[in-house]
Amino acid sequence: MGILDGFLSLGRGINILKREGQEKEEGAQEPFEKEADLTLKDEDLLELKKKWEEKWDLYVPEIIKRQKECENYWLGKQFSVAEINAGRPMMDNAIFEGLETFLPVANRRNPEPQVLADDTPEGQDLAKKVQKMLVFHSDRLRMKLKLKMVVRYWAIYFLGVLKVGWLERENDLTCSVIRPTKLILDPEAHIEDVNYTGEYIGEIKRETASILINRFPKKEKFISQEVGGNLGTKVQYTEWWTNRIVFWTLKNELLGKAKNPHWNEGEERPFMDNMGNVQQELVEGKNHFPQPIKPYIFFSIFNLGKQPHDETSLIFQNLALQDLINKRNRQIDKNADAANSGLSVSGDYFTEEQAKRAEEALRKGGVVFVPQGDVRAALHRDQPAQMPAFVYNDLVDKRQRLLDIFGVRGTAPTGQLNEPTVRGKIIIRGSDESRIGGGISEYLEQVADAAYNWFVQLMYVYYDETHYGSVLGGLEGQNVIA
Repeated sequence: MGILDGFLSLGRGINILKREGQEKEEGAQEPFEKEADLTLKDEDLLELKKKWEEKWDLYVPEIIKRQKECENYWLGKQFSVAEINAGRPMMDNAIFEGLETFLPVANRRNPEPQVLADDTPEGQDLAKKVQKMLVFHSDRLRMKLKLKMVVRYWAIYFLGVLKVGWLERENDLTCSVIRPTKLILDPEAHIEDVNYTGEYIGEIKRETASILINRFPKKEKFISQEVGGNLGTKVQYTEWWTNRIVFWTLKNELLGKAKNPHWNEGEERPFMDNMGNVQQELVEGKNHFPQPIKPYIFFSIFNLGKQPHDETSLIFQNLALQDLINKRNRQIDKNADAANSGLSVSGDYFTEEQAKRAEEALRKGGVVFVPQGDVRAALHRDQPAQMPAFVYNDLVDKRQRLLDIFGVRGTAPTGQLNEPTVRGKIIIRGSDESRIGGGISEYLEQVADAAYNWFVQLMYVYYDETHYGSVLGGLEGQNVIA
């Protein structure tokens, strides 16, 4: 192992400790594991896969619980089963408003690629072509919408993930947003900038059995048995990535394995030495990256370096406030209902059943008919005490605090209404944009930057024929790039 290998190994899980407060303990921290490589036997790769899944199963239950809670609150499922069964509960989903107001502000900037080259005319011409091709792919792949979805997933699932790759049917590079719940990560890894420090990533995928057989024809018998011969059945399997290799598993079967396809390996070529003898030399493959890496880009902000997922999120921080908002709304609603009730009736004029119907009629704004006698002696309307003003003021305060945590108090409609002057609206809106743009948007720009660098790497690997792109811009009009 060289110095560079030793330095690169610092990012592996063996240097990341498991237990809280273990940072000062020296010595071996975990049993040695073989590094995933194509030289390993199938059973060895399956054994690694088993260990990875066991570690994940110990880590993920608490994460799933938090993810589900945040997802339900964003959807508006914020009540108990009993409250839901009683009818549609009254709700003011401030979390949904906060997040969906936050997203356009965070994604307002459209990250544009910048390509640097030497000062030669050829270098500058190449830089312009590459830059325009990246703009073309950004538009073709709807990158701005994908980045918006990445941020939404991050807020709900504590992590945002982009995956890049090559699409055979389009013969061009592709980029997709991965729902974090589909990933199996190293619990001892974390996210540095946009880079994942773990050795492996597992992605849970689904395909029909027929497509899976086309990809792995040697496993046709096994796959057919799994679906009972019904080749239209959806099959769930796992795609495992390390920096060097990718392999696929279905239960305890290895479907296939391969080198990282997004990397140009070096090759040996013959050459004539000074003595006239034919020798072999290793010619390095042309790549944009210095070494092969996994094709995933991560968006993470509230991470303390202890785990791959963020420790908290904007939604998670607002759960208690949303509960208080719902509680205050229920209190105000009950007080409003009480304004139409508070009825006392005399048993000389009404039976118990008639009294209930009289209360219901008054609640709905109807009339109570007393056939004879003094109406005032038959029934009496009690005037309920007015709800203290602090209840409504507290509701307004909690909504504003929730929007403050999202950083959109001045951007949300309620914040705009509370500011009477145009100048005031501009100031509070600018404050929101400054906070989000100086924080969240900077991280998002790094995700876009990583994606553009990946696009260049994929061009190095897969562009073995001319590809064309078309962009519009400035005085040059429409440009066709080849």
